[in-house]
Parts: sequence; structure tokens; C-alpha cells
Amino acid sequence: MRFFIFLVTGIAMAFAATHSDVVDLDPWNFDKLVLTSELPYMVEFYAPWCGHCKKLAPEWEKAATNLKDILPVGRVDCTAHGNLCNKYGVKGYPTIKCFSEKGKNVFDYQQEREAAAVVRYALGAIRAVIFDVKNDKNLQTFFDAQPSLPHVLLFTSKDKPTPLYKALAVTYQEKIIFGLVPESAKTIVANFGVKTFPSLLKVSPTEHTVLEGANSAEGLRAALSQIAGSVIVESAPEEPKKEQQQPTKKAAKKVEGEWVKATAATLDTTCESQLCILAFGNGGEADKAVETNVLESYKRDGKFKFVEPSSDVRAKFSLGSESVFVVYNARRNRYVKTDGLTEAAAKALIDRVVGGDVKWTNL
Repeated sequence: MRFFIFLVTGIAMAFAATHSDVVDLDPWNFDKLVLTSELPYMVEFYAPWCGHCKKLAPEWEKAATNLKDILPVGRVDCTAHGNLCNKYGVKGYPTIKCFSEKGKNVFDYQQEREAAAVVRYALGAIRAVIFDVKNDKNLQTFFDAQPSLPHVLLFTSKDKPTPLYKALAVTYQEKIIFGLVPESAKTIVANFGVKTFPSLLKVSPTEHTVLEGANSAEGLRAALSQIAGSVIVESAPEEPKKEQQQPTKKAAKKVEGEWVKATAATLDTTCESQLCILAFGNGGEADKAVETNVLESYKRDGKFKFVEPSSDVRAKFSLGSESVFVVYNARRNRYVKTDGLTEAAAKALIDRVVGGDVKWTNL
């Protein structure tokens, strides 16, 4: 019996010693995890031999645990991945940086190296994308924001949103419009018949539905992911990908089942759930080869739908007879296009779309 107890205790201690809420980052997963994150990503650049790093380690672990399910916390071993550390100007250890808005903004953390201070800083870095709804005017402004998207209101006894609700609002910002109604907003509370706080409602100007799950993080996530139509979760770091052989121009034929045909009448329906990449070529072998190579480069990302448009779609984007790639956001009724139908132009544009660094044209 004693042996069994010692064995179980030993297993538990071993798990506690190895389990970590900190993501180990490297050149193979850094861009995928950090530079695609809508939420702030706290990253420690360290060296295993560094005394200050060893002192920070338990505080960094504690901060990651406290921020779990809200925003990610990672670390980079600079003795193993020196080039990655050099890329971000790391000159001493530990260096802590906050990457926000998919890496477009990078800030040096220079506050106390204690868990509480790190957590405070990280939560303060979450962008506010929640409408404060306290009166009828606020409510109308809330409903006027992207009326094509679903809207949710969280009725709460607090005057400010919780960190989790703020984080979810950023995560789902292109799929759901978020609002917060404090209990003190008596008129709004009465209009929606809310008696219990917190309560989460899916709302429109004409109807509303009470959603289950407002009392727990898991329930809140489940309710919102169902509304959004898909769960957005940042998974654990992936294994390094093997080099993939680039398709050659001999593979000029489009891959069966990968391209979706669409007309001007069906385009919006085809693209309502995903960004679409449309190829407007001249039908020649060279254009087909370029289109195939672009498809092969991005089809595994799962971010885009590839559309083969009929000729009547050209008028929608005022293209005339030019050969281009177009990235189309049907939900927001906007697009961006390349200067020509080349693989380099397509990849440059698509990468900028993923990074949020494009100027869209509204239709």
C-alpha cells in the first residue's frame, strides 16, 4: 500500500515538475503562434545559464498559469535559437517583450519581474473592442456596428468587462460584435428582461435570446464559439515542418476539388464564411501554373477558399480585362487585389492580408 502511495505521489510530482503553461517557442512555430495572435503575446527571451533568468522562471510560470485561457505566454531559449533572438534585438537576459496585433507592435516590458506585475501588464495590453451600453443611444450605436454580424450583450454586476470577456472579444472580433451592460443601466436591463447577473444574450433590434454559459469560462467560450461558427483555439506548438517540394510549372492543371466555381450571383454566398482568393487569368497554361502554385502554397492554412470566378464577376471588382488575384471579404464587402497575376505578387498580398497590413477597397 505504501509503495502504491509513493508511486502515485511520485507520478504526480513528476507531472507537476514537467507540466508548464508557458509555450516553448522556436523558429518553426514563432511566426505561426506569435505573429498570428490577435491577443497580446508575452515572450521571454532567456538563456538557461543566466542567474536572473533562473530567478524569473517561477514567476514566469505563475504568470502563465494566471493568464491561462486569457492570453498566451511563451519563451525562447536564445542559446538554441540565437538567430530568432537577434532578429528581435535581444542583447541581455532575460528580455521580455509584448507582441500585439499579430506582431505589428512590439513593446519591451520593463516593469517588475514578478508574476502579478506581468499579469497586470499583459491584461492592460488587451485592446478594448467591447461596446459600453448604458443607454438607448449606446445601444443604437452598438446595433449599427456591422449589422451583418451577430451581436452579443453581457449583462453584469460589474462596471468593466472581465479579462476573459475582453480577450474573447478580441479573438472573435471579425465574427461577433460584443457589448457590455452594467446592472446600473436599469432601462436597458429592464428592456431585455434580465433578472440574473451575469447573463449573456444574443441580440438584434427586434429579438433576443438568452445563452447558457455566462457563469463559467468554459460555458462562455462554448456559447461564443457556437455563434461564431467555429472554435478559435491556439494549439500547442507544432513539430517543425519538413521542407515541401514546390510544385513545378508542369503541374498546370488545377487540383480537382480545391477550386470552387462562382458567378456574380453566387459569390457572396460562396465566400460568406471565409476569405476568398479569386484568380482572374486568361486561361493560358502560364496563368494556370501560377494559380496552381499559389493554391498549393496556401491551401493547407485553412484561412482561405479558392474561387474560380465566372466572367461576370470581373464587373464586381471593376477589373476590365486585367489578370490579377483578388482577396475578397464578403462579410465586410471589401477587397484587395494584386498588380498582376504572378506568384510573387499573390504571395506578398496574401501574407499582408494574414498580417493585417493591407488597405482594403470597399465595394
